[in-house]
Amino acid sequence: MRNVSLVSERLSLDPPCADDVAAIADACQDPEIPRWTGQIPHPYDEDDAMEFIEGIVGPGWARGDCLNWAVHLRDVGFRPNDGTLMEIPKKAADQAPGDENLGLFSGIVSLNLSGTGGASIGYWTAKGARNQGITQEACELVLDFAFRSASERSHPGLGVHRVEWRAMVGNVASAKLAQRVGFSYEGLLRSALTTIDGRRMDVWVAGLLAEDSRAVKEWPDHVFRPA
Repeated sequence: MRNVSLVSERLSLDPPCADDVAAIADACQDPEIPRWTGQIPHPYDEDDAMEFIEGIVGPGWARGDCLNWAVHLRDVGFRPNDGTLMEIPKKAADQAPGDENLGLFSGIVSLNLSGTGGASIGYWTAKGARNQGITQEACELVLDFAFRSASERSHPGLGVHRVEWRAMVGNVASAKLAQRVGFSYEGLLRSALTTIDGRRMDVWVAGLLAEDSRAVKEWPDHVFRPA
């Protein structure tokens, strides 16, 4: 599968590359990221980030079943190419004062495809990019791409029917984001996640169908209570 980059007015989402290694490694020093993903080692260094890019990102895009995007604030001078597939230029040399954060790495969004019209979404946010709506906006871009028909000529998507969200029980921040982008809470799965260190964890699960409204749905109160 050809790499696909997605863009909004303030964000560009691109398959992580070697240029992102230092930023990914730096973000993963925050212990909250390995804590709630359950799949990221701690401690984490640039070798781990490169292994992620070379061992997961590249092969996943080549197969077309494990799609990862690095989320960045858009660079000065960014120009769209043909809508869905974008060319992402280097940061402009004449960047204006106050634009220090342009191009800033903000996190990762992933989409894993089942091959039967289903997919699962995952995401984590760098500490300095939280509480700004960045990951929500990034997820909305990915969901739009996932649900858009693969036969659409100008901006082909994946034609997915259902996207599933899962998070470790207690990950209230992830649950709030999933609710905001339109997911419906579907329940709890016991011991459904095995962490990198072998622990079995309960997870919440929610779903979003292609025909569903993206309006905020009602979720049970207990999901949002601090543990």
